[in-house]
Amino acid sequence: RHREVARGRPRDATDDFGDELDAGIAYDLERIHALTQALSTPLVVVGYPLHQMAGPNRALRRHAHRLGIPMVETFRDHARAQHDGHRRDALIVEAAGPHPTGLLYRYVAESIASVVVAELAVRKGIEPARSGSGH
Repeated sequence: RHREVARGRPRDATDDFGDELDAGIAYDLERIHALTQALSTPLVVVGYPLHQMAGPNRALRRHAHRLGIPMVETFRDHARAQHDGHRRDALIVEAAGPHPTGLLYRYVAESIASVVVAELAVRKGIEPARSGSGH
């Protein structure tokens, strides 16, 4: 099913799915959250690093916030990579629809690592290993 897209607003994945996508994300996150809570395992949600996925990111953000799950905002990684001088074709491959390249995933991995380290420190008291210790 398709809706009219407001003029001047970029099209994103929720333009086609809307409430169905939102409900699916809510259901999935609630199940995953319940499982990780039962296992006392920290959980973080990782957003999509593509501007075309603004709709799913909004749904992920809303439901992660509602459940108290931290979210890694990877669209910032895309902007950071561009700021570092990388062109779009070095960050996004269009072979099967837009997907991040290995280069963009490197930026995403850095963000994920910082959030996971912070969550482990808060929830489990695990401090990160210090680099440069000579070991």
